[in-house]
Amino acid sequence: MKKIVKYIVESVVGIMLLTGCEGFLETTSQDLIVPVTVEHYKELLQGEGYFKSLLSKSAFVLYMTDDVEFFGRDGVDMITNANFSSYGDAYCWQEEVENDHMTDECYKYLYKQVLVANTCISALNKMEGSSEEREILAGQAYFTRAFAYFLLANFYAQAYNEATASDLCVPLVLEPTPTANKFQRNTIEEVWNRIVMDCDQAIECLKGKDITSIYEINYGAALILGMRIGLFMEDFDKVIDCGEKVLALNDALYNLTGKPQINGPSAPSASPFIDKFIYPANNPEIIWLYDNGGAVSFYELFNVNIILSANTISISSVASNSIMSAYKHQEGSSEGTLEEDKRVAYWFIPAPSNYYPAYVPMKFDPDNIAGDDYQSAFRTGEVYISLAEAYVRKENPNKDRALYYLNKLRENRITHYTNLETADFLSDDALLHFVWEERRRELCFEEHHRWWDLRRTGQPELTHVWQGGEVYQLTEKDMAYIINFPKSEREYNPDLNNPRPKRNGIN
Repeated sequence: MKKIVKYIVESVVGIMLLTGCEGFLETTSQDLIVPVTVEHYKELLQGEGYFKSLLSKSAFVLYMTDDVEFFGRDGVDMITNANFSSYGDAYCWQEEVENDHMTDECYKYLYKQVLVANTCISALNKMEGSSEEREILAGQAYFTRAFAYFLLANFYAQAYNEATASDLCVPLVLEPTPTANKFQRNTIEEVWNRIVMDCDQAIECLKGKDITSIYEINYGAALILGMRIGLFMEDFDKVIDCGEKVLALNDALYNLTGKPQINGPSAPSASPFIDKFIYPANNPEIIWLYDNGGAVSFYELFNVNIILSANTISISSVASNSIMSAYKHQEGSSEGTLEEDKRVAYWFIPAPSNYYPAYVPMKFDPDNIAGDDYQSAFRTGEVYISLAEAYVRKENPNKDRALYYLNKLRENRITHYTNLETADFLSDDALLHFVWEERRRELCFEEHHRWWDLRRTGQPELTHVWQGGEVYQLTEKDMAYIINFPKSEREYNPDLNNPRPKRNGIN
């Protein structure tokens, strides 16, 4: 079966995935097998698609949010770790995020997902297999293309709700045929319409299909993607429709209220880490689990042992807008009747000392997860918080329904929880901002939710402190909220350009 995968990858991805290579690979092996059956194409999609290395290709995006900050060590100004060197330019929102230590491979990688999906879609009418097998493959391929363009549009173009329909987005490639042509950018309207169409097609094809594996793209995953698309396009009726259909399939939430505090910066294979959150044997929230093929994990990116020995960028905990300050918690409190957000205890390794207050995210255990380090998931926790937002923001807001979903989520996260009521909020806007804060708490260090949410919720001003106390500022609606295309793409096709402003630190 690897020969089948090799055949397609060489013939489709040989264009170097829209990079500056003017030629494309020629297949010369005589023993390559041309895919014929649905099963062949399914193995292609699962082998080359499924976003298995997404985090390793896009880790630099994590460093542009307010969930991270710089930590320096006195007297070791010249000692740095890999994330400091590789992602420092992204952290400071520089004109170029790429440098001698880091190349943006995300763009090329996502178009690989597109092209593999295109290959499967183009062959649907001629491959051997039952109609149901073809329909499942179609749904999974349309999902793959929709999700890839959703990611591309939310990295390399203006946020949908901040753009006009005619603003340029990313190139829309719908054919699997190799070509050396320079692809031109399509409009926001064209790309997002295609995302909607493909996701709707995935939902229709996967509805009622018996797919029980959380490692395989399924109906619930397609609904969650539809919910995300609706949220980003501010189609709140669609959010509600898709979200409530997900909960009709699975409304489970993982109750964290009895979870113990993680103790100490020990190795992730130590016993306190065995029962982790994004872990299929434990967590009934997981609808679809993905991203297991890269050498990078959230733990490795923010490893506390590295933090103790060098200048680094880690979890924000000192800055006034830090992620750790967003939680209501009482570490070490003896007053057991107080509300305590157990996400702090269960999702983070605590700071090793007051002198060096850096945390490490541990929603998953990279040493113990069956299936080789899965660390990204579509899950019901996201559904609850998205439904709460949709009910607040719909044309005729329903605050009671929003609070129902908000309270349902929080009672599974906070000990001794008291339900929030409409009287707790002076306005719909106050409730909405609370929901956005809750979304930050709930979805931290999963996929790139924080960056996407910053982009679609006003693109606020952010500041990052750097070496020597220099302060870098991302202004409100800054053009750096859009990532520029990789240098190799711009060199080959100058039309692919999202210029970012030059930026200097302020002492």
